[in-house]
Amino acid sequence: MKDTASLSLTLDKLLIKRARVVAAKIGAPLNTVVSQQLQAFLDSFEQSEALGNQNFTILAEFSIGVRSANDAMKALSIRSPAELNRLLAVAKLPKPTVSEHEISRMVEALKTLSSGSET
Repeated sequence: MKDTASLSLTLDKLLIKRARVVAAKIGAPLNTVVSQQLQAFLDSFEQSEALGNQNFTILAEFSIGVRSANDAMKALSIRSPAELNRLLAVAKLPKPTVSEHEISRMVEALKTLSSGSET
């Protein structure tokens, strides 16, 4: 039997609800689904590190919003966002979402642009 420990996470309510529905549809406990996905992520990360290859780390950083698309493309020596998206898919990592901070910054930039055009 595996040695297990409890973990408390704070996640979006809708995300949890959707995950429970999917887990129920495939007949698995949500804990098993989350555990399996986390294990796959860790295996990929550790395998990449063991090989001295930083590509997975770069893609993971981009996927969670720690690294910009331009930074990731430069580090991976690729030229197009399409290639970056393809590599994310191959690595089985989700495309990043824009952080609330970044959205706020963009909104402020748009407000500045629109107030500047009214003069």
